[in-house]
Amino acid sequence: MVPKKIVLALLSFTLLFSSTGYAQSVGVVKTLLGDVQLSRAGEFVKVGLGDEVFIDDVLHTDSNSSVGILFNDNTRIGAGPNTRFSIDSYHFDNQSQQGPADLSIVNGTLALVGGQLTA
Repeated sequence: MVPKKIVLALLSFTLLFSSTGYAQSVGVVKTLLGDVQLSRAGEFVKVGLGDEVFIDDVLHTDSNSSVGILFNDNTRIGAGPNTRFSIDSYHFDNQSQQGPADLSIVNGTLALVGGQLTA
């Protein structure tokens, strides 16, 4: 039998991360040319079509690659060659169609077509 304190601690931990959006997908890779990587939790991962992207992901394209991301609110972002950008925060409420989004570009080029997200 698991002690009550451990069960409560695990439940609190689970609620903390589920309520903050931890590991909640904010979009999906819709277009891909060449090799694109992202860094997530300090590790590099090769990106594939249909892969989900998350808050705190940093996407990297090289000189022969590009990537297109479709966010949950239908915002589209295209990153050209030699681009590095991060998804710093993103929250979209389907009902109110409101929420914050914060992306940072370190270098390269981004094209953006706004979706339903409003301030």
